[in-house]
Amino acid sequence: MRLLDCALFCVLVTVAHGATAVPELPSFKPGMWSFSLTVNRYGEKDPQVRTMTRCADPAEEIRKKWLSLAAQACKFSPMTHKGNTWSYASSCNSQGHAVSIKSVIVVDAGDSYRVDTQSHTQAQASREIVVARRVGECPNPVPAATAR
Repeated sequence: MRLLDCALFCVLVTVAHGATAVPELPSFKPGMWSFSLTVNRYGEKDPQVRTMTRCADPAEEIRKKWLSLAAQACKFSPMTHKGNTWSYASSCNSQGHAVSIKSVIVVDAGDSYRVDTQSHTQAQASREIVVARRVGECPNPVPAATAR
C-alpha cells in the first residue's frame, strides 16, 4: 500500500464510525503535505519508516474515500472528540480475517496531525503512527472548479 494510502486509511478509519454519514471531521488546509509513516509489528526488531511529500487536501480526500469504507464489513464504536483529539475503536472482517483497531488522531491547527493506530489480528499485532504536516503551497494549484 502506498504511504499516502496508508496515511489516509488511518485518518479515514479514525473518522469512520457510521455507515454512510460523515461525522464532524477535523479541518485541514490544502497544500503541500509531508507524510511520515512508522509501522511497528510486534515481534519484529526494526520499525518500517516511509516518508513522502505531495500536494493534498486531506479533508477532501477523506470525504471522497468515505463511501469505500462504508462498503467494508466494519463495526465502529462511537467516535469521541475532545478538544483536538478524536478516537474510536472498530472491528472488521475481510476475507475471513478479523481485525480489531484502536485509533487516536490529534490535530494541530489544521496544518498538522498525528494518527496513532493499534491493530490486532489473530496472527499479528502492529502499531502505525502517521505524522502529517503541511509544508507550504502547491507549486501548481489546482483550479477551484476541478479541486473536488
